[in-house]
Amino acid sequence: MNKQHGFTLLEVLLAALIMFTVLSLSALAVQTFRLSSHKSERLIKALTPVRAMTLQIKQQLQQEHGDALAGHGSMQDVSFHWQATLLEQKAAPIQMDPDTGLVSSSAPRFKLFQIELTLSYQGFTSTKVYKEVIW
Repeated sequence: MNKQHGFTLLEVLLAALIMFTVLSLSALAVQTFRLSSHKSERLIKALTPVRAMTLQIKQQLQQEHGDALAGHGSMQDVSFHWQATLLEQKAAPIQMDPDTGLVSSSAPRFKLFQIELTLSYQGFTSTKVYKEVIW
């Protein structure tokens, strides 16, 4: 009898099927990685100026008076809009003067605001909510 050399058609088709499956899964993984990387890049770019934005918002809250304030602006290609709502307004704790024994209280000057900050960068929008104390 003659010995066969090479592969049968079934073996070649099975190897091709496995190869194309691995290639398609690899392509899908690369596409998912690229999309995830792009989203992460936009998020990082949008969140980079947040500290400067919160300082600007705090400064505006200290200058303006009211129970509900709002504003908007743009920093480093990131546009933002914020709304602040007064949650509480309190005075400093009552203090007793140890020399005279008199109790003194002050007017309410501490304000607690809840701030909703909406960031927009290249079609990406994110909303952050935080609280800020102003005096």
